[in-house]
Amino acid sequence: MKLPESSLSTLRTEIRVLVVDDSELDRLVISSQLAGLGCTVATAADGAEAVHRATEGFAVIFMDMVMPGIGGLEASRRIRA
Repeated sequence: MKLPESSLSTLRTEIRVLVVDDSELDRLVISSQLAGLGCTVATAADGAEAVHRATEGFAVIFMDMVMPGIGGLEASRRIRA
């Protein structure tokens, strides 16, 4: 399904995304793909950083579930609390 150009323009200007992963390579690949779609992307290297940054008003958070320290599931619980 192809989105109309007007929808893509809205996506490019309004979506702020946080990518959380302990793998630097994974963060880079996901961030590059999202930036290519026009998203504004920020990254976090672990769950604790994600919890801290979640207050910055992201529309979407892509969270790795298995990370050292605070894992993605626990970080997600804390963000939603």
